[in-house]
Amino acid sequence: MQRLDVPRLVGRIAKRLPQLVRLPTSEPDPNTVYRFSNPWGLALADEGATLYAVDASMNALLRIDTATGRWRRIVRFPPAPNPGPVGPPVIDAVPTSVRPYGQQLLVSFLTGFPFIHGAARVLAVNPAERTSEPFMFGLTTIVDVLWRPTGGPRPQFFALEFSQNMTAQPPGPGRLLRFDTPEAQVVAADLRGPVSLALDPASNFLYVLELSGRLLRLPSIDADGLPPDDGIAGALRYFASA
Repeated sequence: MQRLDVPRLVGRIAKRLPQLVRLPTSEPDPNTVYRFSNPWGLALADEGATLYAVDASMNALLRIDTATGRWRRIVRFPPAPNPGPVGPPVIDAVPTSVRPYGQQLLVSFLTGFPFIHGAARVLAVNPAERTSEPFMFGLTTIVDVLWRPTGGPRPQFFALEFSQNMTAQPPGPGRLLRFDTPEAQVVAADLRGPVSLALDPASNFLYVLELSGRLLRLPSIDADGLPPDDGIAGALRYFASA
């Protein structure tokens, strides 16, 4: 029987992978000596020539040329004052995802320790002017955001919260929120460490990936942006065993 050396095989394949860009793995930081890089979210612009990436540790938004691999840090998100008695005096932004939204980018933020309830947000970033403005706020540990057109006067938005209580042991469950108006509606409130969202625009199925290994599918959404009569949360389907 032939024995397959998997690590060596994977190593040979990895060496043949074309590299577009190599981002720095760390840089000096006055508070931590060195701040390590943690690239997290990636999105391709509609024109196909630009990639946008967020670095959760560097608290930065990057623009990458898909033809040359040249990159530029276009926004550095500053820390926010810690309003509570627990944790450091300031809280890192911790960007987790980026989504093109017209001429803007929607960037979600986990926020750092102590993961204050209601402190997370989504910013609308103008990459050309390198400015940002609040888009969603009052959220908790946001890891992803997406939107879809509805044919109505405004799009529909979804935000994914990793946990409602990150400091608990184990951390509390996460939630999926839907915004047909500025008021959030809870779609699912017992998610096991959700990390990512995907939308199939052809069927309008919404997929939620969890750290637990489950991949959840939510049923189609009506054209007017409202859930079916039986409700989205009651129709979650599992692609992986619970």
